[in-house]
Formats: sequence, structure tokens, C-alpha cells
Amino acid sequence: AVLPLVTIEALALYVTGGTPVQFQLSADPAPAAPLTVNVYWADRGGVLSGTPKRTATIPTSGTATFTVATHDDNFDNPSDTLIRMFVTEGDGYFRYRSMATVTIEDDDD
Repeated sequence: AVLPLVTIEALALYVTGGTPVQFQLSADPAPAAPLTVNVYWADRGGVLSGTPKRTATIPTSGTATFTVATHDDNFDNPSDTLIRMFVTEGDGYFRYRSMATVTIEDDDD
């Protein structure tokens, strides 16, 4: 069997704090059965709300969208606040374009 290449992309490059961040995972070719993929999240700036999952499942359609909650605060945050999602090594797939970044824009002055 051919192992799929898994890619990740951010569905928006910038969001305002408090706005959910969405990433899309794709597998090519699409898996014959749901594919569990290992993921890792990095949060620079402390904007994640809650603890994101460490795995994601790509269904047989070949794509899945994942949403990560962010929180809005009343503090003026640095302009380099961001969330990164990585696809990490695992069984049954290869990684390709395995990182996506979303910048969280501050709405506090």
C-alpha cells in the first residue's frame, strides 16, 4: 500500500485574539480508513485557550479541519504572538509541508 503524504495549512494567516484558529490537514492519496496523525502545538504569546489534542484524524475524504480556541485578553500583546501546528512522525504516513503558522493580532491598545 502507498503511504499518504500529510500536509498542513492554516486557513487564515492572521486572526484577532479570541478568534478560533483553523488548520486543514490533507492526506494524498486519501486514506482507505481514517488516519490518525500526530500533531504538536506551539504557542508563542500565551494565546491558546485550553489544551489542544496531540492527535488528529483524517477521514477517508482525505481532508480534515481542526479548530484551536484562542482567548482575548485586555493586555497589549507583542506583534509576534502566534500559534504553530506541526505534523510529527507517526505510522502510516509521511510528512510533507508539516508546519503551519497563524499570527494572532492584538486588538488591545
